[in-house]
Amino acid sequence: MPNRAFDWLNQAIKDLKHAEESRCSGHHEWACFAAQQAGEKARRYRQGVPLSYSR
Repeated sequence: MPNRAFDWLNQAIKDLKHAEESRCSGHHEWACFAAQQAGEKARRYRQGVPLSYSR
């Protein structure tokens, strides 16, 4: 099975973009949530966690 950890980074970038869009439109609670999700996914990328990993 190929290592798809890079997919975590791609999704983190999308989540961070969503956070910025939410912040700019005044949806601060969604901005915080999306930013937190981006951080989690970036951490998983850095640790090399396969995309199918879940707790």
